Amino acid sequence: PEDVRTPDLAELEIPVALTWYPDKDSPENLIEFLNSGGVEGVKNIIEDIVADRLRGWAIATTEGPQTWQAALGAKDEAVRILIEQISGEQLPPEKIADIRRGNGLQKIPSLGIVISRLNIGQIKPKGDLATAAELQVKEEQERRGEVYEVETDLMKAQQLVEAARAKGEILSVQGAFQIIME
Repeated sequence: PEDVRTPDLAELEIPVALTWYPDKDSPENLIEFLNSGGVEGVKNIIEDIVADRLRGWAIATTEGPQTWQAALGAKDEAVRILIEQISGEQLPPEKIADIRRGNGLQKIPSLGIVISRLNIGQIKPKGDLATAAELQVKEEQERRGEVYEVETDLMKAQQLVEAARAKGEILSVQGAFQIIME
């Protein structure tokens, strides 16, 4: 996971999953793979690229999300930016979709590899922000539950009024609501 900050200075954790393999189909690319330090060297290079690009994207006020809430919904954009940064070229949406599904065949000649998959997991707020966000979600759920409860009680009161009317009695919604509450 990469730790980043958004322009509102919120700290987020962004897990990145990347699958690649050496490009064995091209002797030149295989040499580049070895020149890049083999498995460990390429892994370090890619980790540096991903970390730097994600941090830049998250804090950028022009291209990145403006708030931490916007970042939570910007996974597709972040994946596209990472794939294009690593590959060094703009890719059509179909190729990006293939890479996200794990069916990618994006050659990276400068590293001598082929990227088959790149995805971002669930973006999560960190620290105090995570605690505050969780409390906010709980409060919103409680409010929705309270509204639902009141709406249900009101519906019961209306049914009680209709039942009283069917018997020839007069009962106000307010009176029925008071009966329901008791």
